[in-house]
Amino acid sequence: MRNGYWFFIVLLSFSAFPWKANAWGERGHHTVCDEASRLVTEPVLRDFLKTRGHIMGHACNVPDIHWKSLPPDVSGIGNPTHYIEPDMLGLSIKDTPTDFSDFIAKLSTLGDASQLVHKVGTLWWRADQLFNLAVKSATNIAPSALPTNSMEEQLNSLPYNEAIYGMMTNMGIMGHFLGDASMPYHNLADYDGYGAGRGGIHAYYESICPGEFGSELGVDVRDVAMKLPKYASNTKVTTVLKKISQDAVDDLGALEKLDVILEPSTQAVNEHGMTIKKPALRPAPAEQCQNFRPLIVLEIARSAKGLAYLWDQIYIKAGKPNLAAYKSYRYPLTPDFVRPEYLGQ
Repeated sequence: MRNGYWFFIVLLSFSAFPWKANAWGERGHHTVCDEASRLVTEPVLRDFLKTRGHIMGHACNVPDIHWKSLPPDVSGIGNPTHYIEPDMLGLSIKDTPTDFSDFIAKLSTLGDASQLVHKVGTLWWRADQLFNLAVKSATNIAPSALPTNSMEEQLNSLPYNEAIYGMMTNMGIMGHFLGDASMPYHNLADYDGYGAGRGGIHAYYESICPGEFGSELGVDVRDVAMKLPKYASNTKVTTVLKKISQDAVDDLGALEKLDVILEPSTQAVNEHGMTIKKPALRPAPAEQCQNFRPLIVLEIARSAKGLAYLWDQIYIKAGKPNLAAYKSYRYPLTPDFVRPEYLGQ
């Protein structure tokens, strides 16, 4: 098509909270958790995770794959947990509190906080919730008796196995939200670029382009992550998320310079009240995506670095329990949906 690349036309009905694209797609999210498993610094945890990167990578994708396939009355509850967009209320990432009660108080000065919190999103606190769930599971490891035979090693109900499985699963799912934070458009009200004539940038940048990269993507992410500054001891979860979000927003200028637009996007409301969107015309991914590559690698690396730090903190808070006796083959294919209880849901 005119030597360019159309993505797809999206029809959005008038909805209070429109569906938003996933961040980084399956490959990017998998890479975040897979590489984080090689970036942890606690020796016992590192030995435990180094053969389980594939498991953590799968768990990292659960919120975008399994949970979003659940009935709308369940999946819809989770949608606002994937982003934070304070700019829709005239706030910056910098001025957004990391304490949830302070965040709600801030929203209350601008309107009905019970409604605004769903519109602005709660990404940072979703990660914090899963961190605390992982710690809760991990603290049950040390008091539990180790398996004594091969049958007990595969017994899901054995408290030791159950505690480690719960820790792993919550750690991996938490990783998804670290990935969401580093994708610039998960931190903006104009989450797909239509306000700037760059419609379609979200999926093009976070999913189409990573699919163009070679098998060395993970190695490059790890190399960059290892050079990033370390987090200070006892840095809060929400502080880590805020830092990643701020860095992602700071990348926007560079990202837009790299985003070649052959024809701007358009959007209009038809006679049925539906918004018809035509994405921007861009060069084919094979031509353009390599220009984005260093920035995408850096952003995914920030998530992997922050995630590895938080995984280490979970293990430390649990008292550094013995993980070596865990031999279970149990795989978190379809873990139960975790309701965002901090929202009263």
